[in-house]
Amino acid sequence: MHKYFRKADLQNLLLIIIISSLLYFHTYKSPFHLDDFSTIVDTPSIKNFSMFFSEANPYAFSDVFRNRVFLLYSFVLNYNFGGLNIIGYHLVNVNIHLIVSILIYFLVKEMLACQSLNTYQSGKKQFQHSNTIPLLASLLFSIHPLQTESVTYISSRSTLAVTLFFLLSFLSFIKGSTLFFKPLKEIKHKIYIVCYFFFGMLFFLLGSGFKETIVVLPIIFFLYIFLFHSQQVQLSKKVLGSICLLVFLLLIHAVGFFVHYKEIGRLAVLYKTSEFQEKSIQGAIVKLKEIKIKQHPFLNLLYFSMDKPNILTNTYHSIYSRGRQVYSIGKDSYSEKVYFLSELEIIAFYYLKLLFLPFNQSVFPDFPAFNIEHWKTLIGALFALVLLSIYCLSSNLRLISFSFFWYIVTIMPYSSFIPLTDLVSEHRTYLPNIGFFLAVSTGLAASLTSKNRLITLSFILAILVSASLLTLKRNYIWQSEISLWEDAVEKAPEHVKSINALGVAYIRAGKDDKARPVFQKGLNVDPFNHKLHLNMGIIFNNDGNLDKAEEHFKLAALISKDYLAFLNLGFLYLERDLYFKGIQELNKALLKKPDSYLAYFYLGNAYNDLKDYKKAIRHFEKSIELNPDFAKAYNNLGYSYWNLGKHDEAYEWFVKAMNKQPGLPTPYLNIGNYFLIKGHQKQAEDFLNLYREKLKNEKK
Repeated sequence: MHKYFRKADLQNLLLIIIISSLLYFHTYKSPFHLDDFSTIVDTPSIKNFSMFFSEANPYAFSDVFRNRVFLLYSFVLNYNFGGLNIIGYHLVNVNIHLIVSILIYFLVKEMLACQSLNTYQSGKKQFQHSNTIPLLASLLFSIHPLQTESVTYISSRSTLAVTLFFLLSFLSFIKGSTLFFKPLKEIKHKIYIVCYFFFGMLFFLLGSGFKETIVVLPIIFFLYIFLFHSQQVQLSKKVLGSICLLVFLLLIHAVGFFVHYKEIGRLAVLYKTSEFQEKSIQGAIVKLKEIKIKQHPFLNLLYFSMDKPNILTNTYHSIYSRGRQVYSIGKDSYSEKVYFLSELEIIAFYYLKLLFLPFNQSVFPDFPAFNIEHWKTLIGALFALVLLSIYCLSSNLRLISFSFFWYIVTIMPYSSFIPLTDLVSEHRTYLPNIGFFLAVSTGLAASLTSKNRLITLSFILAILVSASLLTLKRNYIWQSEISLWEDAVEKAPEHVKSINALGVAYIRAGKDDKARPVFQKGLNVDPFNHKLHLNMGIIFNNDGNLDKAEEHFKLAALISKDYLAFLNLGFLYLERDLYFKGIQELNKALLKKPDSYLAYFYLGNAYNDLKDYKKAIRHFEKSIELNPDFAKAYNNLGYSYWNLGKHDEAYEWFVKAMNKQPGLPTPYLNIGNYFLIKGHQKQAEDFLNLYREKLKNEKK
């Protein structure tokens, strides 16, 4: 067995796995939340393999998955093995969390081994606790309540997965660098070096397909070489080697852009199906090129070909667009400069505070944008952090120094050059937290001397028990939409996103009477929030007050031109038999979202009512193509064929609808009618009885 992997390691790993599994076991029943609906539940492409691998699949290149293709792959696999069964999605997330915790254990052991080697060569005393520090770091990381959002929230799989591949890549690199800096290298060692660096590159690429934050890995690796290989190599050699590695990693990452992020193809499809109605993608590309030249002349210089996007173009466009955005907190707005200053304040006074005192956690905390009056406090906190880092470096506390830099570097993507709409999200700290727990575990292990060993062990035990209880409590809040958003609104009463989410949770639970005052409260805070108007329109529509519903849908459409506003407005007009107005609004919805299976479905219904059955068939077929599990589209497609006198074809579609959704009553009625006209009285009666039974169950 490897000299750094002994029986004690197996015991430690088993302890980590058991404790972490118990803490997250009851989260398997936690429902879909937040972006889970847009990324999983309402994403047709994860439900259809043929559509998923299609070049013309607009959803594969949507804003959600444009740079996270492997995240989409993981949801595709989840769906094809278990559909929308929530347990399967949670099982993947929890297991990734367990693997990450195990990798932290081995990462710390590897760094301790390197540190011990360096101290031995320099004549200093070796650092002790080679098993204690990895165990504490891994345990504290895995059970801390600040990690609950990353693990329990399914869409945070991007954060979990990128951390997994970040650690795998980093471990491969440091194993390779350890061999590389040895003075004598055998042939087999050289082969090992090549293999380690190859897998490091591979894991880096895989991680980039889950989340963009892995781009800071070269910086972490440079810091590792600088701090842990100071005895083996000159500074100039370290710097040169790290820069070469950085450049190579970025080039590899650029290949990922060429292969996966087909920006022009995506836009061409959108323009082809919406604004220009071009007959070919090439024609849409030509139109797109003209627009790009007019709107952003500099962009055209970065394109070497319009059908082969350049990574620099994508990067520039991202920075260009983001740097000019104005972001919102409730009804307030703030610039990218305020965002940066606010994030510094959040790191110092929110994220770090929660690490020490994990109380009052919230999905959307009520943290205000940066106030100029706070600058003294912020400068003081940053100055203290700088002094701490200088002290650690001057005292040769390389492990703690590395921990500090790990936290700062890995949180940079969120806190500086990538402005996001929400100032605070707890899952953003998942990867940075590794650095914090490494520093804390090192300090705790160092205090385990013979004099105060009992006191320190009692303190560690108290921390572990308290963190576990708080994690259990936090996971309990995530077990339902209503409990989660009631908690969020209680802690941030004027946070519009939380208010809206709570109202939506009430609607899904069939509690419209509770949803109405919640949405009204949100409109009192922000009267121009289109989502609140949209949901208020749904409430009025459910109550039968179609005039008020139309008023709110129109306001939502006017404020934001949101796809859902057009969709609901179109559906409302169809309910009022205003078919041409309804068709007009539904076509507007398709301009905003060309892959909307619901818009095609409602259009099919409209053409059925207008007795234009051929057009209805085309729209139902498109709806089924986009969402193969949508049983109502199968049934209504059968109805269109029935009205054309094609009863046998209609019957086939009715049967498919019944198989897709056995609880849906209408297919049984239609199949019963089919057997009636065929003269099969007994079969007709059986299906009509089943129809009455299903209808009764549906009403319940």
